[in-house]
Amino acid sequence: MSIEQNDKNDVSLEEINQIIKPYFSSDQFDDFLFNYIANMIYIDRPENENELKSLIGDYLSDRLKYPEDKKNQICKDINIKLHKSGIKGNRKAIIAEKLKYPIKLMDVNVGSKNTITSLSFDPNALTFQMDKMYAQGIVQSEKKIEFTFDKKKIKEMEKFMEEKEKMRESIEEVTINHDKDESHKVDINIPSFTIHIGGKTLIKDATLKISFGRRYILIGRNGIGKTTLLNHIMRKEIDGIPKHLQIVHVEQETILNDNPLLDEILLCDIERTKLLNEVNEINKKLLNEKKENEIKKLSQKLIEVNKRLQDIDASEAENKAKFVLLGLGFHEDDFTKKTKEFSGGWRVRISLAKALFVMPDLLLLDEPTNHLDMNAVMWLEDYLNNWPYTLIIVSHARNFIDNIATDIIHLQNQKLTYYKGNYTDFEKTRNDQIKLNHRLHEAQTRKIEHIQEFIDRFKYKASRASSVQSRIKQLNKMEIVKEILDDPSCIFIFPKPDKINPPVLRLDKADLGYNGKTILEKVNLNIDMNSRIALVGANGSGKTTLLKGLDGKIIPMNGLCYRHSKLRLAVFAQHHIDQLDLYLSPVEQIKKFYPDNTDEQIRNHLGKFGITGNLSLRPNYLLSGGQKSRVCLALIVMNNPQIILMDEPTNHLDLDAINALSIALNSYEGGLLVVSHDQNFVEIVCNQIYMIENKKCKQFRGSFNY
Repeated sequence: MSIEQNDKNDVSLEEINQIIKPYFSSDQFDDFLFNYIANMIYIDRPENENELKSLIGDYLSDRLKYPEDKKNQICKDINIKLHKSGIKGNRKAIIAEKLKYPIKLMDVNVGSKNTITSLSFDPNALTFQMDKMYAQGIVQSEKKIEFTFDKKKIKEMEKFMEEKEKMRESIEEVTINHDKDESHKVDINIPSFTIHIGGKTLIKDATLKISFGRRYILIGRNGIGKTTLLNHIMRKEIDGIPKHLQIVHVEQETILNDNPLLDEILLCDIERTKLLNEVNEINKKLLNEKKENEIKKLSQKLIEVNKRLQDIDASEAENKAKFVLLGLGFHEDDFTKKTKEFSGGWRVRISLAKALFVMPDLLLLDEPTNHLDMNAVMWLEDYLNNWPYTLIIVSHARNFIDNIATDIIHLQNQKLTYYKGNYTDFEKTRNDQIKLNHRLHEAQTRKIEHIQEFIDRFKYKASRASSVQSRIKQLNKMEIVKEILDDPSCIFIFPKPDKINPPVLRLDKADLGYNGKTILEKVNLNIDMNSRIALVGANGSGKTTLLKGLDGKIIPMNGLCYRHSKLRLAVFAQHHIDQLDLYLSPVEQIKKFYPDNTDEQIRNHLGKFGITGNLSLRPNYLLSGGQKSRVCLALIVMNNPQIILMDEPTNHLDLDAINALSIALNSYEGGLLVVSHDQNFVEIVCNQIYMIENKKCKQFRGSFNY
């Protein structure tokens, strides 16, 4: 690389060297470090004293131990001399030069002296005084505004939440039915049903066709009514669903209590629990009973109870429960933990574990992969592929869908359309249908125009009256080919960030953890504006800890976290949507943090993430999970970040939105680090994979699939 001199009268690197040299003692700054500082000034072109201080202030205070007033005075003096010498605020253009020798990028050790360019930049030069140079995290300097609501709005939301809670409490406890017969192996065929919610029609005159033993994936745009449909099926509110069927919908976290995890799962087998308690009671009575007749009766009862326990395979229940829990990512140490001690994502897994343990006639899963790591997703795929009953799953994880689906149900335009096969088959079939429909529609339109032209031409001629009438009848009898209307394209647009020169964000031999406990050891990770990094690893391995270290929420116990002084960092947390103010609308949510923007500016910005029209004015509690995710995306990029850290960004988004996000991130001109188990998304967006395992974070030399 070389630096192009744009203006011959501008200050040169040699002049900058001469200006700053008197202020840096040679015994504390070797030539390499001194040249590094001069190059920073030459490249960044500080426009005033404060910008200069942000570049070199730490070197003056940390390395030279200058007090604050002396540091300020030196920056003021250097700034005056630089501007007298003609330094200009515009940046130098960096021009690519042909390398003298070929290199293999995968052999380059980023951050080592092997990566020094002609600018003499070496990030290792930043590692001195590590206790002073760490990331402080983003501080929102903008003023916040508080929104107040009238009592009517508060009551509306409280009523909405109360109704949801009552609905949740009314759901029957998940239990095992040991007496299933052939009557449970039934198909559901309802020729027509309609669903209205809050005065809005979500589904109209649709057909529900569910065949026993099939694995259906329900797809459709965010907010279109998929979860509502599952709720209606689960509560059997659609006329025609057999009342005797056991239907379980896994959507919510488990209800918290003091039960140990393993016991909570086993308690789903109510009959087994009751029989085991009965065995204990009989044994206690036998110990104290003296009468021979009573002993004989109790012994006979004990034989009957044990026979029933054997019939329901009670001895294998604990092994089955452990198998499910371990598959979903729990550890044996978790089995004795109380359910109330688990966090939100793990509580959803407990609900999923209970449903898998119970094995209902019809299992409804709503985004089951959202809270699972890669290993748990692969286990769940295998488990569901051997599921002996009927499944309906809402999912937007394309590879997961392709691996388990036997059928696709497409919810669109208030109708349900059924396709055989997985999502790849659905896409091909639907595209073929649209092309064929388009050809038929065009051909019919041309035919209608030709007939109408004949009618218009001869309708006043008596000699052609019979021919005209014949063609009018032909038009009336014609079955019109309705054009298949596809959903409008979903497009996300990320703002263009200001360029900053590397190093931008870097962890160097950083130990990260909490309360003196190390979670990750000696992490080396460099993120610049060209980075496209995927971070993978099992749940609990330290992915979130690494993000917090980069974000500045935790400080390295050892090592360095360096952040460029002008870096704007955005973080999309996995549970970001839980932090939205439910009372606020999307416009008000953003205005709370960016009060200087007008409502029109905010609505235009939200529109770039699919939150358009009245949707931007509705309270957040009325939005679907995917719509809330879009609001969060719009919020975090409002300040034009140069680096974005994302933790499972595809959770809750529909397939079209995930595709739009992939395209937007590929066009985004900043750096990116993504925690995700969505294989398709990672392969489209990222070109590097880092894996966390055994407290280490290392680059993985292979594809996500491998």
